[in-house]
Amino acid sequence: MGARYGLPACAALGARLRCAVLGKFGLTQSELLPRSLAANDLIADAAESIRAPVLQHVQWQHELFPLAGQLELFDRFSSTEKVLRGRLGPHPQTRPDDEMAWRDYITAQLNRT
Repeated sequence: MGARYGLPACAALGARLRCAVLGKFGLTQSELLPRSLAANDLIADAAESIRAPVLQHVQWQHELFPLAGQLELFDRFSSTEKVLRGRLGPHPQTRPDDEMAWRDYITAQLNRT
């Protein structure tokens, strides 16, 4: 649920946000999640207000957030510097090199002058 809460937090930071890594989340959800958790308008609005560099990680066979909704979320980011990183598999299949790539992305963005 990091992206569910992180997206609005990133949006609230506005110009103070220097970069973000988000993912495994989308604008549509499967029947496995209660409908009461859907906040698509809030999330879409938050994504559209994010102009900082963003890396979004998607899982092709995500069991909670279908790929189409993950890609729609990526398209909503207003950043001109956005990266899509995708992996086969469901939500829990995070590989160590994925985590290293997320850290490397943040490090590279924060070290930019």
